[in-house]
Amino acid sequence: MPRPNWIDDPSISNDDDLWRGVEQKDVKEVEGKYVPSTGSFVTTEMSVSIVAETTQQLILAKGTANGHQWRLWEFPVVAARTPGCLVDRDPINAQDDPAKNDPAHAVVVHPQLVTNPRKRLTLGQAKSMVNAGRWADEPDEPE
Repeated sequence: MPRPNWIDDPSISNDDDLWRGVEQKDVKEVEGKYVPSTGSFVTTEMSVSIVAETTQQLILAKGTANGHQWRLWEFPVVAARTPGCLVDRDPINAQDDPAKNDPAHAVVVHPQLVTNPRKRLTLGQAKSMVNAGRWADEPDEPE
């Protein structure tokens, strides 16, 4: 159940990067590049992790502990905020299984989720995050 008090957390900088775990089934080819489908971003509460506060190894292990085989899509916070999303901290402390813990966990939500518990991120918001990102396990492309 969505919580009613999502905020745009000012302690998360626009310069920070986020990781979104993406299943292989949600990867598609666009103009010769493999990217996440925008559909994997159109959700009510999009789970992400703050890159500066964790490691790829920990996030991939958390995914495995939850039954997922992810690649990590990395994008800047500003790519979520520019189209109007809120980015809020939502640390996970799984007492039953420490492998599922994620103190760097955050959530990207549509601002109307505060009043409408079924409000999903829009296709335009998803495109902003996909277009601004890259796979965390691939080197930066030269400019």
